[in-house]
Amino acid sequence: MSTTHKRSIAFTAPQAAYLKAEAERLGITIADLVRRIIDQHREEKP
Repeated sequence: MSTTHKRSIAFTAPQAAYLKAEAERLGITIADLVRRIIDQHREEKP
């Protein structure tokens, strides 16, 4: 089982709007979306 760590992050208004809209479109939470974005970014790094 993976350990999770809570973090507090401040987003700009446009970033928050994007995350909210994209999460709603995908039917997931903003936290899940942020984790997906991080995982995708990590996979793209050489």
